[in-house]
Amino acid sequence: MSQVPNTWSWDFGDGTSSNDENPFHKYNDTGYFQVSLVVENSFGCIDSINRGIEIIPQFFFYAPNAFTPNGDMINDEFIPQGYCILEKDYNMYIFDRWGELVFETYTLFGSWDGVDSRNGTMCKSDIYVVKIIYRDVFMKKHEYVGHINLLR
Repeated sequence: MSQVPNTWSWDFGDGTSSNDENPFHKYNDTGYFQVSLVVENSFGCIDSINRGIEIIPQFFFYAPNAFTPNGDMINDEFIPQGYCILEKDYNMYIFDRWGELVFETYTLFGSWDGVDSRNGTMCKSDIYVVKIIYRDVFMKKHEYVGHINLLR
């Protein structure tokens, strides 16, 4: 690297650049990027370096712990959320306090509206157990087990 540079020219490999000494850069997408830096000192000496970096997706999963299926169009369904989760390996099960299965779906982020799928009746206000099994885009298997408060 050049001694005591006074200009910096960054190319982040995604069509953006910076002339800051220590820039902060956020990539808008995943992929492989070739990053280059060219520096120059006050004597006109130039130096450069290139490095490849891989930006991988960030996995996350979130499931609320309460919902109110009362028909007011606000929070009427239990809908887990996430990013970088595979649709083909998603299974969600809802159990009542006695361990009876009251709902299941294999649709990514499928919602539960508080109806017992065994008989089509509305489930009462209570605490239910949710079990969700899924894989992320890295093919790692995850299992989420939690509680849902159904409030009417």
